[in-house]
Amino acid sequence: MVSLNDLDQQIGALESAEEEEAEEDEVVEEKRSKGSREPKSKLEAEETKRKKGRAARNAVCFRYLEGTCKFDDCKFGHVNPQKLTSEERAQVLQELPLRKYSKKLSEAIRALNIPRCKDFHQRGGCKRPTGKCHFWHLTDATVAKWAGFDFWCAVCSKGFTSEDQMLEHKASKVHQSNKRGRGEFEPSASFRGSRGSGRAQSRGRGRGGSGRGRGCEEDEEEAVPLRGRGRGRT
Repeated sequence: MVSLNDLDQQIGALESAEEEEAEEDEVVEEKRSKGSREPKSKLEAEETKRKKGRAARNAVCFRYLEGTCKFDDCKFGHVNPQKLTSEERAQVLQELPLRKYSKKLSEAIRALNIPRCKDFHQRGGCKRPTGKCHFWHLTDATVAKWAGFDFWCAVCSKGFTSEDQMLEHKASKVHQSNKRGRGEFEPSASFRGSRGSGRAQSRGRGRGGSGRGRGCEEDEEEAVPLRGRGRGRT
């Protein structure tokens, strides 16, 4: 006859064996799970790498635009500036303000004669998503400089190609009115003696008035040309 002590020992041995089997099953399952995750993570990493590679190939090479890229196997796209697509031009305009100013690149961009965005400058906002518009958004002095305007009036958000134009503009009624509208005041200053504010104001209503000075911005068509036709300099 089996004693109670023997039964207890047998039961204890069975329970220990079951616990060991359960632990082994957990270890095996964990290894299987880990093994299934590793290939997936590797595939995801490779896919991400491929996407980055495609993005780089689709990106325009700025050095090539200015004629300084020396890499035959460049990972960025070598595109003739005159043959940029709308998407490529939008990418260029979006990234230009983030780059250090380059005279060579600036001249290459100016040669494209990219107009201003009329929606952005005249209608209160561009209809296109951020970074997708292929026209100029002249928001500050940095962007204006890339567009060919070395002088910028922050009050009127207007660019000029020469200091003379800038000074005449600051002496104009338009500028003074905008200053007062912002709670500021700047007295009309004479511009090189006889070329004072009177001249600047008298030309404001003639040919090229309202900011249509030669080299100033112009507001006419859907894509507004940057080069004015008149001779006014307000």
